Amino acid sequence: LKSMEIMKVLCVSILLLFSIGVSAQSTDYETELFDGVSDSETLIRQLNNDDDIFSASTNFGTKVFLKQAGDDNSANISQQGSSVIVYVNQYQAQNVTNINQEGTQLYSGVIQDGTGNQVDLDLIGNRIATGVFQRGTRNSVDLDLVGDNMLYGIIQVGTNHSITQAAEGNEIGLGFNSKLLRIRQTGNGANLIIRQN
Repeated sequence: LKSMEIMKVLCVSILLLFSIGVSAQSTDYETELFDGVSDSETLIRQLNNDDDIFSASTNFGTKVFLKQAGDDNSANISQQGSSVIVYVNQYQAQNVTNINQEGTQLYSGVIQDGTGNQVDLDLIGNRIATGVFQRGTRNSVDLDLVGDNMLYGIIQVGTNHSITQAAEGNEIGLGFNSKLLRIRQTGNGANLIIRQN
């Protein structure tokens, strides 16, 4: 029960941080490309078109807050170092989020609402916390974790969703002594594959 309450607090915190971040800047873009963003910089973007592309490569202490509304949008974010944060919020259909993080204190969250959306997370390091929420139909999550001290959760609401999840490492979980994974799928036609070492 305690771990479930902590997960709820984590999810609420992610949502609050994201809503605060997006409200700070609201500008339309078609393509955003960032490479080698300065340490500790914060990127806040809101894209409101179809076929938007957002790509960022960042380093130590950077934070990325992205909101995309429309169809066929993509977010490709790569972060290295310590204390990096990324939150992506995508609405409508056929959107894709790819997040690669490597280092220590890696934090990520993705919210997708629509049809045929996809999340691909590759996280390598120590002290990892990530969460995914999807609502709609035919959404998918592919989560690969390698490292220690991990906390992660996935919630899917709707029909025909799929999750493929793999975690390798020691001391997986909150308190960093036990595994803590929360997955919830509601609706028909859900598919789940889990591998943990």
